[in-house]
Amino acid sequence: MIADILTDGSPYSEEMNPHEDEDLAAYVRRVRTEKELSTQQVEDRSGGKISRGYISQIEGRHSINPTPQKLLALAAGLGIPSAPLFELVRTKRGGVADNFRNSKLYLLYERAKNSNPQTRRFIEQQVEMLLAWLDSKEREQAEVQKDPKSARP
Repeated sequence: MIADILTDGSPYSEEMNPHEDEDLAAYVRRVRTEKELSTQQVEDRSGGKISRGYISQIEGRHSINPTPQKLLALAAGLGIPSAPLFELVRTKRGGVADNFRNSKLYLLYERAKNSNPQTRRFIEQQVEMLLAWLDSKEREQAEVQKDPKSARP
């Protein structure tokens, strides 16, 4: 059960609970915004146990499975109980979704993380190349939407 008083001394309210459609990223951003905290302030309030850059990675969904230590630090920095953060990760609303776990991308991730540094770097280069290609396709699509005459056959 969540305490009646948050760790920053403010009263607990049901609004501090994650909303049904929120993942970890959305929840952290909402709480931080509602408390009018910058990522630097969250870092400072955590005692430097989580960096503002890592907080941004969580909010940007670039870090999807933070360690328990990082979740505790994040909770301290936000001044909230840690239970909602752990629950979001545990239920995969803030972690790797089941449909992703069954994908080829996840298989690549699993194999890459256990590879030697040279192989990991090669995989990262290939992924960067694919992301650049996707970016160019998205730009082309955006141009076509602006000016349908610019479409390539």
